[in-house]
Amino acid sequence: VNLSPTSSSGVNLQMEPPSNQIYTSSDTPWPQEDR
Repeated sequence: VNLSPTSSSGVNLQMEPPSNQIYTSSDTPWPQEDR
């Protein structure tokens, strides 16, 4: 797992969500920051 705090993908890998499914969902509190 690559934890990149400076990159948007870093947040994605940090939580390790199933692909970008959860990342695209506005139901989660963390993807909204990068969106």
